[in-house]
Amino acid sequence: LQELALTPAQKAELARLLADTVKPENRRYLYDHYADNCTTRVRDVIDVVTAGQLRAQTALPGTRTLRQLTREKTAVSPGMAFLIDLILNASTDQPLTLWQEAFLPEEFEEQLARVTVTDETGTHPLVSGTSTYWKSTRPSPPPRPLPTWVFAAVGGVVGAFLLSLRKKRVAFGLVVACLGVVGGAVGSALFAMAMFTDHHVTWGNQNLLLVSPLTLLLVPAGVAHAIGKRGAGALRVVSVVVVVAALAAVFARVVGAQDTSWELLVLVPVWLAVAVGARPAQRAPR
Repeated sequence: LQELALTPAQKAELARLLADTVKPENRRYLYDHYADNCTTRVRDVIDVVTAGQLRAQTALPGTRTLRQLTREKTAVSPGMAFLIDLILNASTDQPLTLWQEAFLPEEFEEQLARVTVTDETGTHPLVSGTSTYWKSTRPSPPPRPLPTWVFAAVGGVVGAFLLSLRKKRVAFGLVVACLGVVGGAVGSALFAMAMFTDHHVTWGNQNLLLVSPLTLLLVPAGVAHAIGKRGAGALRVVSVVVVVAALAAVFARVVGAQDTSWELLVLVPVWLAVAVGARPAQRAPR
């Protein structure tokens, strides 16, 4: 807990602002994970009662982007880290100020400890004292995001597994259909978030080139491939579409501002393996 060195007038103003925030007409708002959450609202009212001094002293360039901070804080759960990274667009790869980094409670706490304010009593630290209410016994999360090789390994293993099933038509087709279900569901969710929600960090997401609602076409194509040779052509066509979209994602990563490195390392090998596996096996020469 941090005790703030506020004057009686500032304390009264802070109490008024907090009471106004919890009124029925104000308590409901569009939650923004990065710009308007439970931490930023506390930050904002403290900035008001200190006459903008908090924001002025944290307007300096930060050290990480929103994506980098998110990757760090989700490193304890690789699957969740990947899914969250998947939904974020290029806006989360832009440089931040320290003020913007304070959407995280621990970042905000560190910034408050460094801020000094000037009022009628003089210039002094904003935080006058700290105390511990409860201390967790769990180990601290890792201070860095998951290494890139983890995602390269996942993509390589899944791709190799698909290629090992190439001569097993039924198994290969059914696995591809399952990938279509998962990829299509995730792609449909990405599309819906990009088109129909107010969460701006999901708009214009380049990862829709890697997983989109079109990925659902792998379901009937994979089942048809498993049933018989007549369905092989459908899977070849759909796999070409998926691979072309994946290559477009690679190009977008080279020329664009969105960091899709994790997604490319996992999904490009998988879609290439699907395309290779869908090709007819070469007949041995007589």
